[in-house]
Amino acid sequence: MKTISDHILDIVQNSVKAGATLIEIIVREKWNDDLYTLEIRDDGCGMDSETAARALEPFFTSRTTRKVGLGLPLLRQNAMQTGGSVAIDSEPGRGTAVTARFGYSHVAHGRRLPAHHHRPPIHPFAWHSGGAAANRDLPSGWSVM
Repeated sequence: MKTISDHILDIVQNSVKAGATLIEIIVREKWNDDLYTLEIRDDGCGMDSETAARALEPFFTSRTTRKVGLGLPLLRQNAMQTGGSVAIDSEPGRGTAVTARFGYSHVAHGRRLPAHHHRPPIHPFAWHSGGAAANRDLPSGWSVM
């Protein structure tokens, strides 16, 4: 996967297949700390601790529809190449949270923002299965939280 958006799409597809009706995508930029954090949380079926730990192993999948799983291992590899990490917090019946931390200077293609640079706050988005958009500028099924 070449971009963070590819990873987001992969994880969201996993969430939908896990029966999630609420998926939250949260992006945080802390350019002064050289940190870019992506967190995706869902209310799907969740995983036990053994499955969650193995989910980061290349080629592991709990699905019966395919034999390999590379999405989370590739996310972890890409995060680690920037000095970051990936963590999975999951529990059966509760859902899953995947948190990826990247070196911001790598995500921003080497361009660091000056300390005095001001950006508006990042607003998390959530996908609600079958829900209506709370904001007309967002795609159907999306809302600002």
